[in-house]
Amino acid sequence: MATLYNFRMLPSVRNFRGQSSGFPVDAVSVQVSSVEEFYSIVHATALPHLKREVIFLPSPSQDTSRQPVWSQTASPSAADVERFVLLYPPSKKTVELSTVTTHSLQRWMGRDVLLYIHCYSNNVASKRDWTLVNKTLIEPAEQDRAGAASMASLLALKSRLREIHGAAYRSQDINWQLWANQIQSAPAHRHDAMVSEPPPSNLIHLFAHAPTQPEVVLRNARQGLCVAGGLNRNFASTVEDMVASIRTLKRKHEELQTHLLFLDGQITAAQRMLASNTTLLGGFENALGIEESQFGTALLQDMEEQEDVDHN
Repeated sequence: MATLYNFRMLPSVRNFRGQSSGFPVDAVSVQVSSVEEFYSIVHATALPHLKREVIFLPSPSQDTSRQPVWSQTASPSAADVERFVLLYPPSKKTVELSTVTTHSLQRWMGRDVLLYIHCYSNNVASKRDWTLVNKTLIEPAEQDRAGAASMASLLALKSRLREIHGAAYRSQDINWQLWANQIQSAPAHRHDAMVSEPPPSNLIHLFAHAPTQPEVVLRNARQGLCVAGGLNRNFASTVEDMVASIRTLKRKHEELQTHLLFLDGQITAAQRMLASNTTLLGGFENALGIEESQFGTALLQDMEEQEDVDHN
């Protein structure tokens, strides 16, 4: 079909509606013959720049009347593009994508039409909204990427990955943590989608697919039971060695008690003999005491006292 409408479209990516400046994207030369073709060009231009739709809900907090949350749809599709873009033709009047008609295309012929791509959707309608979104949804993820997140959040994400993918994949604990850390390091709008996806390509080699066929599961169970039986037999052998050691110690203890009783009897007998010998020696000592004889007494009486002339 021949081209009926041609003009230039100037896209730019913005965080919120009304943002004074955005990130410019290469100009697009539009040459279409229908509104549907124009929609396709807008979809192809905008989709690579869309992150995730933000929805505002009534807030329970008194600080703000609205609370931003992520949409349930993690990755926008072509059907969602109209909620993320606005057109600004030469008339400066804002045009929603769904309201574009052939009459609109006719009026834009040979002109420049601005395409504002709001990466978090048109719902972020002001700088105040963007500040709230950034504080609530974006900054916490940026802190995680900078390493300021608590280990508790990382462990919680690891547990969530195990719950979702544990039936399909097997791996060591550290590899699940690597997966969780890579998700936390990604942009905030990608987190939920990455949690539901298989392991990243740079980590997939660390994960093995869990068996699902009954015969494979049964074979693995038998192998596990065999290994467990071997471990249990080794433990039983260890217990038997411990019992034998205890019996040996008990026997040696009984022998030691016997020797101690014998030694105690010998000590008691020696003490009794020592006491008896001491008594006997005392009797002998008393019997052999020195006594003065009659001859000595007579000599003492006959001795006269004389003056010491040598020393006086």
